[in-house]
Amino acid sequence: MENEVIPFIPRQFTLDEWNEREYELAEKAEELESQKEELSAAMEELNSKNEYLSKTLEELSQRKNELDQLIYRMSHDLRTPVTSILGVCHVMKLEGLPTSFYFHLDHIQKKGYEMNALLKSLSSFSQVAFEPLQRDHVSLQKVLTDVIDSLRLETDFASVQFSLGCDGETNFYSDKNKLFLLMRNVVKNALDFRSIDRVCKILITVHGSKTHMTFQCVDNGIGIEEGVQSKIFNMFYRGSDRSTGSGLGLYVVNEIVTRLNGSIRMKSVPCETSFFISIPFMEIAEL
Repeated sequence: MENEVIPFIPRQFTLDEWNEREYELAEKAEELESQKEELSAAMEELNSKNEYLSKTLEELSQRKNELDQLIYRMSHDLRTPVTSILGVCHVMKLEGLPTSFYFHLDHIQKKGYEMNALLKSLSSFSQVAFEPLQRDHVSLQKVLTDVIDSLRLETDFASVQFSLGCDGETNFYSDKNKLFLLMRNVVKNALDFRSIDRVCKILITVHGSKTHMTFQCVDNGIGIEEGVQSKIFNMFYRGSDRSTGSGLGLYVVNEIVTRLNGSIRMKSVPCETSFFISIPFMEIAEL
């Protein structure tokens, strides 16, 4: 027996049902129109806030550039008069002044050296923050030698026992000046926080692989307290009452590592602090 086809008969709406449907649709349309107006008002407010934020960011960028230029000029231009003041103090001492004058000259010289050290730190900061990266042919052995030579005027340098090691791929491409500054600041930190109870020993090793260089500095100084270890790379942070510098040394180190796409880690226990730094080589094709 064949299946019987049942014809589709559309439902017939009554007039009241049609009126009710039209009323519901009118309410929906009115609701949508209200939501559209609210959305338009919100968009207008958002655009206004975006415009305000854009202007604020532009002003902040301008102020930042002005501040950058101020730091750059301070770190370079102010060193000349400070150096002149220190030179005059030295000459005055050689000319034979009344004994009472030497106390005042010593005070002026001390403050002059502190100012000079601060300006050197600002110069290092401006070099890292503002100057573009350079791609130089680097000799690790030469950089390491220059670092040690630059520290020879530090107090009691002759009594420090250095152990130096340099091996592997010691010639590559990177920013030579920033590598020098990085290594110097780490070693200078070890000198600043040496122990007065024992001979200062600093172990420095640099190694080059095919793709990157590693720098390690281990000292037998006073160590870094566990509670402050997470803050040592902060700008202007001084983690000890032994700190006499600007608090920029390790901050600059961390900034250089970041700019050179490297990594840094530190380990410190009483009587021993170690810094481990890895820096990838710059590709020759980038030159």
